[in-house]
Amino acid sequence: MKKISLFLTVLCLVMLSNLAQAQDYNGFGFKAGLNFNNIKYEGDSDMKLGFHIGGYYTFEVESFRFQPGLSFVQRGAKGSVTTVYTTTDVGGNRISTREVESGDVDMILNYLEIPVNISYKVLDFNQGNSALSIFVEPSLGFCLSGKLKYEDSSDDFEIGSDDTDDIKTINFGIKLGASVQVGKFEPYIGYDLGLNDITPASQDMMNRGFYLGVAYNL
Repeated sequence: MKKISLFLTVLCLVMLSNLAQAQDYNGFGFKAGLNFNNIKYEGDSDMKLGFHIGGYYTFEVESFRFQPGLSFVQRGAKGSVTTVYTTTDVGGNRISTREVESGDVDMILNYLEIPVNISYKVLDFNQGNSALSIFVEPSLGFCLSGKLKYEDSSDDFEIGSDDTDDIKTINFGIKLGASVQVGKFEPYIGYDLGLNDITPASQDMMNRGFYLGVAYNL
């Protein structure tokens, strides 16, 4: 096992060394923007506004760019609290049930993510100073905290992998989108697709959402 790990480490170092020698550009950058989040599950929910901010390092080889990075991402959804009123007879038998929406609730999830953005330049214009690119960005996320926020109170989520926890620690996702580079600035837009259930229970809930922002390449 140790020999395999050593071999993989050496292989990665050789690949990075060759990439660094062949690349057209390399450097750090920062990005920030807004998320329009939602949660996919069997119930109904509305989009909730969040944000993301992070940094990355660019390796560029001809029309391809590889950008490993680190980001803070706020996800979640909006919904409503439903109160169920049940009427019973003297024997305890249910006569009727009535549901009443009694207020709004916000689901807030905060993640630390390790994304790897892989983009392809499809069009150069303005004498090479601007470019249109498409990208795919797999990411590994770690849920730092989360809560349900009501109108006048809030409940914190328990984060972990046990059945008694509310939200799983790990979130796998992939982003698809496009960007336009204008000098050092690069506006982008995309769709965020969660790939795994974020709850230890069997509710089958997944992160979803659109996002947009601006990157700045140093």
